[in-house]
Amino acid sequence: MIGAAKRAGIQRVIYASSIQVSFGYFYHREPYKSICEKISKRARQHRTQKKSAPTWPVNFYGANKIFGETLARLYSSKSDLSSIYIRGRCSSPR
Repeated sequence: MIGAAKRAGIQRVIYASSIQVSFGYFYHREPYKSICEKISKRARQHRTQKKSAPTWPVNFYGANKIFGETLARLYSSKSDLSSIYIRGRCSSPR
C-alpha cells in the first residue's frame, strides 16, 4: 500500500496502527498490569505510557502493526513520502 501510494504521487500516508503494539506492558509490567486487572486504585493514576517506550506486542496482530509502522518510517526516510502512524486506543463500556 505504501509503495503504491508513492508510485501514485501521494505525498503523505496515514497508517492506522494499534495499541496492540504495546500490550506486553499491560500483561507483564506494573502499574499497567494492575490497571488491567483493576486491582489497585493508585495504579489507575498512571495510565499513560511514554512514547519512547519500545514496542512489546503479545500477538501476531500487534507484530504486524509494528511492521507497518516500520515500513512507513523506512519509506519516509528514503524518499519524499511523509508518513504518520496513529496508535488507536481500546475502550470498553463502563
